[in-house]
Formats: sequence, structure tokens, C-alpha cells
Amino acid sequence: MFLCYVPALESLFVNWDDHANFMNNPDFRKLGLGELRWMLSTFHLAHYQPVTWLTWALDKALWGTNPFGYHLTNLLIHCGTAALFFLVCRRLLDRAMPSGAGFHPYAAAWAALVFAVHPLRVEAVAWATERRELLSAFFYLAAVGLYLKRHQADAVSGRPGLGGVLALGALAMLSNVRTVSLPLVLTLLDYHPLGRFSGPSGFLRREVWVEKAPFFLLALVVGVIGLWAQASTSALIPLAKAGFASRALQSCFSVGFHLWKTLAPFDLANWYGDTYMEDRIWVAFAGAAAVLLVTGALVWSAWRGRGRALLAAWFWYLLIVFPSLGIVKSGKQVVADRYSYLPSMSLAVLAAAGLVLLWTRSRESRIRGWVFTAAAGAALALLPLLAGLTWRQCRVWNDSISLWSRAYSIDPRSVLVRTNLGISLLESRRFDLAVKAFEAIGEDSVQDIDPGSDRSFFSFIRFLSAMAHHNWGIDLAARDRFAEAVPHFEKALNYNPDLENGHYSLGLALFRSGRARESVAHFEAAVKVAPGSVDARTNLAAALAALGRKKEAAAQLEAALRLAPDDPRALQGLSVLRGAGRR
Repeated sequence: MFLCYVPALESLFVNWDDHANFMNNPDFRKLGLGELRWMLSTFHLAHYQPVTWLTWALDKALWGTNPFGYHLTNLLIHCGTAALFFLVCRRLLDRAMPSGAGFHPYAAAWAALVFAVHPLRVEAVAWATERRELLSAFFYLAAVGLYLKRHQADAVSGRPGLGGVLALGALAMLSNVRTVSLPLVLTLLDYHPLGRFSGPSGFLRREVWVEKAPFFLLALVVGVIGLWAQASTSALIPLAKAGFASRALQSCFSVGFHLWKTLAPFDLANWYGDTYMEDRIWVAFAGAAAVLLVTGALVWSAWRGRGRALLAAWFWYLLIVFPSLGIVKSGKQVVADRYSYLPSMSLAVLAAAGLVLLWTRSRESRIRGWVFTAAAGAALALLPLLAGLTWRQCRVWNDSISLWSRAYSIDPRSVLVRTNLGISLLESRRFDLAVKAFEAIGEDSVQDIDPGSDRSFFSFIRFLSAMAHHNWGIDLAARDRFAEAVPHFEKALNYNPDLENGHYSLGLALFRSGRARESVAHFEAAVKVAPGSVDARTNLAAALAALGRKKEAAAQLEAALRLAPDDPRALQGLSVLRGAGRR
């Protein structure tokens, strides 16, 4: 399990929240009292996750800004979560299928491995920022396991207290707000396999609901704080911009997507936006059909006294995935691999239960032995296949370019993907490809990125295009290829006439290319924008002197010396001009 994630340990921080969290975050510098107060109160990047921030602070103290340590911690937490899932799965099987107890350890181990090495887990493990998913799942499973132990049938003495379950639940919710589903899942476990709603009182059994009251109160408080974090950072999308119909469509798509990618974990990416959903609208219809038909069939079956385990597993999946369905919409992402982390466990438990059922029926001679052997062989063969896909998917997260290149290959119409790919290329000094990426984004293509802000986003794209051309020109100028740099500086100013140092860079390239007359206007513009720039004034003086305008050149050098009396270029230039005047 650990080995198939080894490529993730080589990954860098990526330009998708990692830089904003760890590299360019002035509030995240050390493990001090001021930083602790910030972690407990911040809504940084629209999340409230104080427990997650505390673990990152420990990483910071141990590793500084070395991404290896952050990825190693993620992987260790994932391994711990898989171990907890094994224990929970075995406890569920022991309670629900006592006749197969001898096979339960093997079935539970297989389920834990399938969960752990599935490619859908890669995003949560390989992305340093997604620590919240791993940490919350760890505490969530610990709470579930302790709750099952508390209510196991043979517990007469030494039964764990409810306070421990509540504390673990609080740690889960304060790591990731999406785990507010915990009280509903615990109630679902009361239904099956614990059977606490059996008897004359049924679902009105008072003690079951009384003990859940603190959990529901905790979930309500944390949920409100989470919504506050989203709203206060403008991440929450109001109904005016995304109505009920679009939210329902996204919800159905999310349900179908996780089921689809669990069975066929190919073409995974870090971003699935509206354009991705539009091209695969059949997934939304499949999700809607699954919710209506599967839920209806299982409820009917359970009503007739059969299929309680299937109904419980299906509702486990729906309840845990619900907070990420998009009913409360935040951002333009419609679904994500990481959202499957906890919900997928119910599917793994179901698969393990299927193996146990085949095993028991084989032992009872109700089916032929080869049927179980074939199923067990297929189940074991699945593990190296998934591990290989996971190894390959980890490579996608090695750096920002590989990350956004994969996203681009999956959804080339996404403006956000193309923008982030361009930024990654720009940061890696691959200017030609960055320019190509930015210039391919037209004004018409950003109209739906966020209603009401498409113009400002297109202005941002033009700014990035200007920066790409400007930096490309600087790179050429640094290699004395000034004539080649000129058109890039010109394009930079065309995209952004107010670009800082744009006129100065163009003036210098023109002057060094032997075009002194054209350079003067740009040096003058640079001086007008930054009258305190000694470099702009000395180069303007050099261009004026080359044109024989010595008095104007001397005036610029004298102004430069008033700003920097010891500037050697200004002193030398003024000396040369005065010497030429005496001759």
C-alpha cells in the first residue's frame, strides 16, 4: 500500500492552493502563540480547519518548506486510516454476518486494501493541501469504530464512554467541515447492523436520539461556521447565479461520477468543471436513476424484511457524499476525486460482504467451490491493477505543469484549466507555451466562468499575457538578443499599457538594438511613470546623447545624481558629456 504512493513523496508544491497555504502565507511561519490563534480563527481560502492547520504547523516545524515532509505525513495518515477501516469493516462484518466470522479478517483486509490503493485516493494523498480529507477520515473512522465497540452485543463491562466518540467526531469536523454527516451515519448504524431500533418503540426509541443530541448540536455549530467561512470569503455562490436546477443537476452528476470512477478509475484529473459535466451529461442522468431506482428498490426490500445491509450501505454512501454534492454551491468545480474518500468505504464494505457470502455458501455447498475461488482470484488480481494505476496517477501530481497538463487533456475547454496551465508554464519560464495558452483564451470563452465577473477575469488573462511576453523579452535580453526581445515587449504593452517596467524594458531593447530614436519615447514614459528611477534616467540620457541632444542628456543625468549622488553610470556619463563640451 505504501509503495504505490512513493511517487507522491517526490512531488513539489503545486500552484493550486499549496503556494497560498505554505509558501506565500505570512500567517503561517512558525508554531507560536500568534500563529495558533490564527489557526483557530482563520477562514483562509474559505475553509475552517483548525486541526488540519495544527498538523501543518508541526510539519512546518519539522520540515520547513520541504514538500517531502508534508507528503510523507499525508501518506502516513492515509495508511493509518486504511488500518482503521480494516478494524471497522471487520467489526461491521462480525455483527452483520456472524456465520462467516472465520473469513472476516481476510475480507476486511481486502476491502481496506482496495480502498487504500484505489486511484481515486491519489488526490487526497498526493496533494499537500488536501490533508483535511485524510485527517477528518481518520478521526471519523475512529469515532465510528469506538461507537460500534460501545454498542457491541457482548459488551457488559468496560464499555467505552460516549464522550470519546464525541471528541473524535469533533476532531473530524474541525479537520474538515464536510464530516458533519457523522451523527446521521451513527444513527444509520443504529438501524443496521446494531439493530437498536428493533422492538416496540422502533424509530421512536428515546435513548438512541438522546445520546445523539450532542452530535447533532456539534454538527450544526461546525456546519454554520463552515458556511460562514464560505460566505465571508465570497466563495459561496448565491441562488441568483446558480439556481435549484443547476444544483440538482450537479448533485446527480456527483453521485453518478463517484460510482462510475470507482468502477472505471481512468482519466482522473484535479479539476472537473462545468464544461466537463456538459460533455458527459449522461453521468448526471445515471446518478439520478441510481438515486431513484436503487433507493426505491432497497427501501421496498427493507420494508419487506430483507436487504437491510444493502440499504444501510447505500445510505452510508449518500449521507457522506451529500455535503459535497453542490446543494450548497461553492466555486465552479462540480465534483472532485477527493470527495469519494469516505463515501467509497461503504462500497468496499459491500464488496467484502459479497466475498463473505460466497465463502459461507461455498462451505455450506449451496454454490460450487469454483465460484468462490474465481471470485476470490479476481478480487486478489484487482489489487495490483489498482496499485499500478495509483502509481501512475501519483506521477500526475509531481509538479504544476504535469498536474494541469493532465487536466487539460481531460477537459481542454475549461478556461480555469488553461489559465492555470499557462501560469505553470510561465512560472517554469516556458514562455512560448505560456503565451500560446493565454492567447488562446478569448473574451467570449470566459463569459460563463462566473456570471458578473467575466470581464474582470478576461482582464486578468490579458495581464497574464502581458507578463508572459514581458518575461519572455527579459529572458531574450539577458542573452543579448535585444532585437528579438522588442516585439515581445511591444505585445506586453499592447496587452497592458500600464505594465510596470514595460516602457523601460522596451526602451532598453530598442536602444541596444540600435534604435535610439524610438527608445527615447519609451524611456520618457518610464521616467514619467517612475520619476525616481535612476536607471530610466541614465538610459534616457544615453539615448539622447546618441542622438546628439547633449543638453537634455545632461539634465537627465543631473536629475539622476540628485536621486543617487554616487551612481557611477550617471557620474561617468556626465563627465563624458562635459569633457566633450570642453573639446
